[in-house]
Amino acid sequence: MSTLERLKFLREKAGFTMRGLSKKLNRGDSYISKMESGQFSPTFEDIEIIVKECGSTMEEFCYEDFESYALDKEILSKVKDLNKHEKQALITLLVAMYKIKTEDEERVG
Repeated sequence: MSTLERLKFLREKAGFTMRGLSKKLNRGDSYISKMESGQFSPTFEDIEIIVKECGSTMEEFCYEDFESYALDKEILSKVKDLNKHEKQALITLLVAMYKIKTEDEERVG
């Protein structure tokens, strides 16, 4: 997902219209529209402001699998409370799940 696609995703997730976010940023009515259509590239500072106004963080914005950030973060918060034995059991389970998934994909593909 490109930077502009990520910004649009965040804007829509936050419930902003293009015009509404432009106004929130004290910019012209078409600022976000022009940015999302590629008429100009936002500065890093603009990106930081937009991300914050949309209720997100730069960590989420830069996360590799942007759309699954919240779910991945929740999973990690649960894993950190496991003891060493439980973490090892979870790894074993995940490896087995991945192996099954890979085998299924090979059969289909």
